[in-house]
Amino acid sequence: MSAGGVAAALWRLLGLYLLACGILANLALATLAWMIVDNGPAALRARATSAVELVENRARSIDAAITQRIAARRAAALKVATSPVLATTEVGAAVEIADEPNRGRVLEVGPGRTYATPAVAARAARDGDVVDIIPGEYSGESVRWTADHLLIRGHGGMARIDGRGVRLVQDKAIWLVQGDDVRIEHVAFSGARSSDRNGAGIRAEGQRLLIVGCSFDDNETGLLSNSVHGAEIEVLHSSFSRNGHTDGQAHQIYIGRIARFVLRGSYLSASRVGSAVKSRALESLVIANRIVDGADGRSNYTLDFSEGGRAVVLGNELEQGPYSGNRHVIAFAPEHSRGPRDALLVIHNTLVSDRANGSFVWNRSAEPAVLYNNLFVGGRRVLEGRGRLAGNVLVTNAWFARWGGTSAGSGNRRGEGDAVADRRRLDYALPADSPARDAGAPLDPASLSVLAELREYREPLRAVPRRIVGAPDAGAHEYVAAP
Repeated sequence: MSAGGVAAALWRLLGLYLLACGILANLALATLAWMIVDNGPAALRARATSAVELVENRARSIDAAITQRIAARRAAALKVATSPVLATTEVGAAVEIADEPNRGRVLEVGPGRTYATPAVAARAARDGDVVDIIPGEYSGESVRWTADHLLIRGHGGMARIDGRGVRLVQDKAIWLVQGDDVRIEHVAFSGARSSDRNGAGIRAEGQRLLIVGCSFDDNETGLLSNSVHGAEIEVLHSSFSRNGHTDGQAHQIYIGRIARFVLRGSYLSASRVGSAVKSRALESLVIANRIVDGADGRSNYTLDFSEGGRAVVLGNELEQGPYSGNRHVIAFAPEHSRGPRDALLVIHNTLVSDRANGSFVWNRSAEPAVLYNNLFVGGRRVLEGRGRLAGNVLVTNAWFARWGGTSAGSGNRRGEGDAVADRRRLDYALPADSPARDAGAPLDPASLSVLAELREYREPLRAVPRRIVGAPDAGAHEYVAAP
């Protein structure tokens, strides 16, 4: 090659090199600009100090907290199961069903009793019977309950039903409940697996089911209900942990198209990919619960009201972890809307998002959601979709945080400092200097009716009346001064 040809080739190589450098420089500048705009200087500094290290530290601290709370919850399960005070003050009129003097026979279940296992008792049960299961572990069987007006209970403690390796009844559940007006209390379900990856601790197919003081751990689905016209399901003071499946089609609680679903005073943690609560009910009441991902949780939505309806989210602690598969904490009508019958009330909750781009409420309905007196911690956007906001407090490091909705600014405020006592340890009580103190707004007449149900979650597995003195605090708890 001639000297001129070599020189020309070198110039072309130099040109390509400079072009590549320019492209890389522009990409670096664009990435830097995106990081600044999307997350702000505080998040940029955090990334510079190693985002991976921060996530790992957060995961370790949350893991320790969630492990302690799960241990405390399990230790308290027996106390809940045997506490007559809790039964009368928390469950209320529902206890009268259990204590009704005109019930049928009492079927005793357990070693040395008339019926050795629950399955044997289920075949003998008639309408109105009481099935008393002696505390202990029962394995190797699944059960179909067909009689109506049954009371099935762990008598004097938790009856633990182990579904590992069990062929589920109709390939559905450890317990398939087909009778009407059934109450189940103080029974633990674990290990349900089915061929469709949706094996449940309990599958509900009857008209009315009341679950009190039960636990559901390590099932593909904790509680699953069929779509039954006019049916009602109520879950009180119960716990759900590590239920779900990696395919995302199973959930801790999955409620079909029924008339009414109530979840109160319960603790849900560490969802496996699916949502913590997925409900298609016409009316869903989620009151004074603690629902958290923790270090291992990979929930899709925390609360998913798939087809709208009337949904009341009142007095809950809701936390979405950094590994969640979806950035929305609450989804309303993401699949289908019921039009004018839609109504979403989100009042006096503490919602925590550990996702940098987290969004707290996603309203796909044309009807405006009502978001009053909530405390939002982390995330970047409060509401996507239509809604009215008042008395809310947002504490976040996101630079371009947004309220959303149609009436942002009505008593809403951006807070600074520590909003909750210890976010890393999942302690959502208010510290003395929390910006949520006295930040709530008076509720409008359309929302006043829900105040009769206002409760706070307390360990273990309780929902206690919330007392408001003076201006209400934003969030799930009123501030309590140290003694």
